[in-house]
Amino acid sequence: PNHALWKRFDEACNTAHKVVESWLEKVRQEAAEHRAQRLAVIEELRAWGVAQRTASEQASAADWKAINRELHQFSDRWREAGHVGEKVFAELQTQWRTVLQEAAGPLEAAQAASIARRNLLIEEARVLGSAQALRVDAVKALQARWQAEAQSVPLDRRAEQKLWDTFR
Repeated sequence: PNHALWKRFDEACNTAHKVVESWLEKVRQEAAEHRAQRLAVIEELRAWGVAQRTASEQASAADWKAINRELHQFSDRWREAGHVGEKVFAELQTQWRTVLQEAAGPLEAAQAASIARRNLLIEEARVLGSAQALRVDAVKALQARWQAEAQSVPLDRRAEQKLWDTFR
């Protein structure tokens, strides 16, 4: 009923809308920057994975600990890349997982081979333990082989501890 009050209300809403509009623009800009950061991490991981595959084909022994460390660093950068919307995150997350699996493939293959070798060492330890006379030199040599294997290929700490307990 009071036109002057409605006019003041409308002006207040327009003033508030300007603040909200600038905030929304800032949020959109940050989301675009975070999306770009995540895409950059994905592309960097993809390039790193290709470089690692070609390097591992050329060299016979790879530094699996360094590769594992770098993969963890990529994962940390992915987590710290900032907030994006749910739909964008779902889209980027599938790309991230695919690229991460491709990059971690050689490491996972090396870990599977290491687990197989460690299981063979466990069997050798069982055979040595079931022998009539315990040969200390053979036990020490077996432990040295275990240590060399454990230092060459990193495994998940729980899995490695479980294998070590079985070996011991």
